[in-house]
Amino acid sequence: MKLYRKDVNGVESVYIEVLGPQDVSGTRFLMKDRPDGSDEQYIYIPAVKRAIKVSPETRKQPFLGSDFYIADLVKPDINLYDYTFAGEEEIGGRKTKLVQATPKNPEGEIYGKTITAIDPQDLVVMRTQFFDKKDKLFKVLTVKKLEKIEGNWTPLDQEMADVQGSTNSTLSVQGVKYGVELNDGMFDRTYMLQERK
Repeated sequence: MKLYRKDVNGVESVYIEVLGPQDVSGTRFLMKDRPDGSDEQYIYIPAVKRAIKVSPETRKQPFLGSDFYIADLVKPDINLYDYTFAGEEEIGGRKTKLVQATPKNPEGEIYGKTITAIDPQDLVVMRTQFFDKKDKLFKVLTVKKLEKIEGNWTPLDQEMADVQGSTNSTLSVQGVKYGVELNDGMFDRTYMLQERK
């Protein structure tokens, strides 16, 4: 798949176009993360040729059959959580600080809490542990490969392990370009409906 990201009038916007495998080719996603928390996500399904707004329930579904949920790909509203320091740990050769985030309103949330390992020197996330509502470890997202590209620390390989289901998925980035000029129209819902050559 190809992923494009741009700040459009203060809204962090992400457009994803799936290239394969064949059964999901042509699927498209549009995600808009607004500072006030009124986020929107849309999915274009080739079979019905429609862009559908993603409901809160759909966000809890696997992304293209993987161990990533759609919600895992969306930046959370930091104001909806309480934070506590949960210790320190060395991960991937980096000394990280562990930050626990607990939802202020757990009703409707997927996870009971998360613990994120952050390298305070470079401000990069090395691992996130997701716990279920019974406080049992559910999933673990780990950065397996991290490189500095054009001055930006960039995760190239990320693994999501479903601890309870004993499965895992890897998100592998094959190429990254920063500073590319992108048309604002690419991040409009109507762009998802256009035919591609």
